[in-house]
Amino acid sequence: MNQLNFPGVIGAIDGTHVAIMKPLNEHNFINRKGYHSLNVQIICDSTMKVLNINANFGGSTHDSFIWRHSGIQRQMQQLYRNGERCWLIGDSGYPLQPYLLTPVLNAAPGTPEANYNAAHATAQRTARYEPRFVGNMVTACTVLHNLCIEYNVPLHNNRGMQEMDMPAVQQLLNNFGAVNDLLNEGQEMDMPAVQQLLNNFGAVNDLLNEGRHVRQNIINRYFQ
Repeated sequence: MNQLNFPGVIGAIDGTHVAIMKPLNEHNFINRKGYHSLNVQIICDSTMKVLNINANFGGSTHDSFIWRHSGIQRQMQQLYRNGERCWLIGDSGYPLQPYLLTPVLNAAPGTPEANYNAAHATAQRTARYEPRFVGNMVTACTVLHNLCIEYNVPLHNNRGMQEMDMPAVQQLLNNFGAVNDLLNEGQEMDMPAVQQLLNNFGAVNDLLNEGRHVRQNIINRYFQ
C-alpha cells in the first residue's frame, strides 16, 4: 500500500456481517445489532483484491477472536519471526501486534501519531467496500454457486474449517475451565496448567509491547 503513503503494509483486515436465516444454535450467530449473521474476516490490498477470507465464525464472535484463531495470523507471525517486515492494518477492534498495526488512541492533533492515524484510516477504508462492489461480489458468488451445481461440484464440505486451529482453542478453553473448577471447589491448583495460562498471557503481552515498538518506529520514520 505504498501508494497510500503506508510503506510495508500489504493489506487491510476487517470483519463484515453477512445476514443468514435463523440457525438451530442461534446464540452463536446473533451479532451485536441483534440479527443472525456470519462474521466474515476479509483481508484485501489497495486494489480491492481479496487476499484472504475466513467465513467460519458466527456473528456473535468478535473480530479479534477470529484473527487470533485464523491461519493467516499464524502465517504473519511466522513471516515476522523469519525477519520479514510487512504488516496488515486493522481498526482498534484488533490487538496491536508486530505484524498487525492498529490506530494510536487519543492522538493529539498535529502530532506524528495523528498523521499516522490519518494514513491508517485512508488505508483501512480499502477493506470496506462500496455497495455496488459488494453487489458484484454477491453476483459472482451466485454464478459460482450455479456452476458448482451444473458440474456436480460438492457445495458442502469441511475444508473451510481448516482455517481454525480447533485443538489449540479447545485446549485453552479446557485450561480455563479446569482452573475455574479448582477455584470454585477450593482444591489445590494444577500448577503446570496455571503456568501454561500465565505463559499464554505473557506471550500476548510480549506481542503487544513489540507491536507498540514497531508501530512507534514506523511513526517516527514516515509520519514526522
